[in-house]
Amino acid sequence: MTEDTQSTSDRSSLRRKLLGTGLVLLAGFVVLLATAPDGGDSGAPSPDRGRRVVSSTLVSEQLVDAEVRLSGILEADREVRLSAESSGRVVVMGAQALDPVTKGQILLEIDPIPAEIAVRQAQAQVDRTESELALATAQSRRSTSLAEREVLSQSEIDSTESRLGVARAALASARAQLDRALDDRAKRTIRAPFSGVLRSFQPQEGEFVRTGQEVGELVSLDLLTLEVGLTDRDIAWVPQGSTAEVFVEAMPDRVFKGVAQRIARAANADNRKFPVEIEVPNIDRNLRPGMVAQARIELARSTRILAIPREAVLSQLGVTSVFLSEDEPDTDLQRLRQIPIRVRPVPFRATLVEVVSGLEPGQRIATSDLRQLSDNELVSLDPEENR
Repeated sequence: MTEDTQSTSDRSSLRRKLLGTGLVLLAGFVVLLATAPDGGDSGAPSPDRGRRVVSSTLVSEQLVDAEVRLSGILEADREVRLSAESSGRVVVMGAQALDPVTKGQILLEIDPIPAEIAVRQAQAQVDRTESELALATAQSRRSTSLAEREVLSQSEIDSTESRLGVARAALASARAQLDRALDDRAKRTIRAPFSGVLRSFQPQEGEFVRTGQEVGELVSLDLLTLEVGLTDRDIAWVPQGSTAEVFVEAMPDRVFKGVAQRIARAANADNRKFPVEIEVPNIDRNLRPGMVAQARIELARSTRILAIPREAVLSQLGVTSVFLSEDEPDTDLQRLRQIPIRVRPVPFRATLVEVVSGLEPGQRIATSDLRQLSDNELVSLDPEENR
C-alpha cells in the first residue's frame, strides 16, 4: 500500500468517528427533552415580574375660587404742588425736602414788611373814608331837614346826596384794598395743607420768590392708591368695596389690606382695560409712593374646572399628552395609552392645569416617570399613591 492511499484511509476513519459522536449527542438531547417533567405554565415568568411601578391620579372636577392678580405702582392718594402766592424774599424756612410735616405747619415765610406797610396804608385809607362817609351822612341829614322846611334848593339837596354816594363808594374801595393787603400778608406764609412728606422743596433762606413760582411738592402717606386694569370678563365680578390683598416686593412677608373704591365705567382706550383704584391704608407708613405692588382680588364667583396635576402632562415637540391608565383583562396590570390633550394654566395654581379637551372625569392617568413610559406599556400602579 502506498503512502497516499494510507492517508486517505485515515481521514475517512476520523470523519466517521466525528459523525458518530454527533449522532450520540443529538440522541441524548432528544431523550432529555422527552423525559423532562411537564410543568405546564408554572415555569413561565410571572406577568408582573419586572414591570414598572408608576404613580397615578384620578381626573376630577375641582372648585376654584376665581381671582386676579395685577401689578402696579403705589401712588399717594393726595399730592399737591406748592407755589408762592406772593413775591418777596424768603426769611424763614420751616422744613426741608423729604421732611415729614403736619397739617398747618409753617413751611416758609416771605418777608412780611412790605405786606405790613400795605396793610397799614390800606387801613388808614379805610379810616379816612369812614370819616368822610360820616361827614357826608351828617350833611345829608341836615339837608333833608332843611328841604322839608323849603330852605334848600333841589340842586343843593342833589349835591349833598351825591357827596354821600361818593363817600360810600370810597369806603367800599378802601375796604377792598385792605382785604387785598391782608390777603397778601397771609399768603406770605406757606403752610402744609395736610400731613405728609415733602417730596421736594427747593427754596433757600434769602432767595427771592415770585408769585406763581413752584416751590415744592407735598404728598400724603396716610392713604395710598394702586391702580390696576381688569379685562371685560373680570370687571363684572368686582363690585365696589371689594377687598384686595396687596403685596410689595420690598416686604415680601407682609400682606396689606386694600379696598376697591373706584371702578371705571369705561375701558381705557389704549389697552382696553377697565381701571380699578384700590385704596391701601398706610397705618404704620411703611408703604411709600413709587413702590411696585401686586394686588390679589377675589372675584364674586367660583368655577368648576377639570383639573389635573401639571406633573402628569408630557409636552414634546409642541404636542401635549398624558398616559391614560386602563385595566388589563385577567391581570392586576394596567395598560398605558398615550393620548393627546389640550390644557391651559389655572391662574395662581402653579401645580394644576385645566383640561380643555381629551379627558373625562373619573379617568386615571400616570403621574410619574412620564419620559420613560411608552404607549401600550403594561405597568403596575403604586398602591400607596393609587388614589
